[in-house]
Amino acid sequence: MKNTLRVNRDVSVSYGSVKDKAYKASQVIDIQSDPMLVESPGNISVLVVPISSTTKAVELNMKELTKKTFSNKMKTIYDKDLTYVFSKVFSIQKDLQENSAKDALTKLQGLKKEFPELTYLYFLEASIHYIMGDTKKTKSLLELALSKYPDNEDALSLYASLLSKGEPNRFLAGEKK
Repeated sequence: MKNTLRVNRDVSVSYGSVKDKAYKASQVIDIQSDPMLVESPGNISVLVVPISSTTKAVELNMKELTKKTFSNKMKTIYDKDLTYVFSKVFSIQKDLQENSAKDALTKLQGLKKEFPELTYLYFLEASIHYIMGDTKKTKSLLELALSKYPDNEDALSLYASLLSKGEPNRFLAGEKK
């Protein structure tokens, strides 16, 4: 007898090289030796990790993902992340006020590794390179950031000031990369 799983909803299961294998509600699923991701639209996903060599039949009741469930958990996660990011940005700005641009850049690069999706960090890095006198790097970072967020007025202004006469100005003309 194998370890089995029975779920109260239609689900898709992924494990090893198997992706999104469909099962109907109440259908018996053999538990694999690899961890299994059990997903159902509108429900909280479950990671099943086999840890016992004893044979078991497991009943799994998928919990509905309500707006309240989602928003309370996500609010906690976002609050922690936002507090962390704001404190790091404040520290970076303090370094800049104290003329420690290299320290600010080091801190910022660490923060970008943790939160690469935050476009604002690219704008901030461009500002640091501008303060350090590296206009080439400033322009490159501004182009990257503006390709993701082309309506940032301060960045557009800085970008415009860096352009030499006659050079194409994609972003100020409203074009996107």
